[in-house]
Amino acid sequence: MKVLITGLTGFVGQALSYFLLSRNHSIIGYGSGFSQPPLDLLNKIQWINAQSVNAREILDNQLHECDAVIHLAAKVHQLNAIPHDFELFNAEYFKVNTRASLELANQAAKARVKRFIFLSTIKVNGESTEIGTPFHSDDVPRPQGPYALSKWEAEKGLSEIAKNSEMEVVIIRPPLVYGKNAKANLASLLKLVRTAIPLPFGSLDHNLRSFISIDNLISFIELCLHSDAAKNKTLLISDNHDLSTKELITLLAQASNLKPKLFSCPSVVLKSMFSLLGRSDAFNRLTDSLQLDVSKTLSGLSWSPPYTVHEEIKKMCIR
Repeated sequence: MKVLITGLTGFVGQALSYFLLSRNHSIIGYGSGFSQPPLDLLNKIQWINAQSVNAREILDNQLHECDAVIHLAAKVHQLNAIPHDFELFNAEYFKVNTRASLELANQAAKARVKRFIFLSTIKVNGESTEIGTPFHSDDVPRPQGPYALSKWEAEKGLSEIAKNSEMEVVIIRPPLVYGKNAKANLASLLKLVRTAIPLPFGSLDHNLRSFISIDNLISFIELCLHSDAAKNKTLLISDNHDLSTKELITLLAQASNLKPKLFSCPSVVLKSMFSLLGRSDAFNRLTDSLQLDVSKTLSGLSWSPPYTVHEEIKKMCIR
């Protein structure tokens, strides 16, 4: 199968490309030109620099030969960004995540690409859940902030393209993706655990969060390339093993051959500490729940995560 991948230079894109090549798929990468894939990967794929003068013509020619597009490229949620112009900053999310996604999808549909896979985010459903009330794929979306809103607008536009063309669309809403060399919040937490400083999170065992490892996500994306059951579906996906903050820190420490160093601190005190540091967002992520019900996805596509949380966290923690 010939597959065009955007966002190929990113964490998910690189790992996915190596995996698909190992399964004898042909890969075309399409990127901004500000960064390139590693040389060993670049030598095995076709690469289109979106900044080149004739990039759109080259892209169109290649799309006519493609079986599928996997659209990973996005402006991601930046928690610590301090924009000077909020209006322009927010508009950039819609320019990249909505408008560029739909332009590519329309171009792919005209080129008669069979399937378009869009990596969205569970934040389209909302920012948090109550214990025992996980998000479902058919929930009414409640996106908050420009990142989630721009992804939701793209989803709606893609659904319209699917209705008005022969191209099949698959939308995947994952939670936080973790793995070796990831730069997300879980990687920051791992660094904190490795300092061996006692952490005041011993009482954070009443929340539950869903995650997905890079290996499980890649396995699922490959399935979505050809599964008839994925056609024109919006799919929630995770490791299917939710963790409390305390459980997560314990696993990270154990996988790093360290003894977990945790002590209990009242939530009200923790909240005040994080607030004083200007990190209320970090406190919410540590204490809130965010669960996904993926049973419909697992049964509908006859798939289960090939790797366990324990296996994947251990791989993540190998130095």
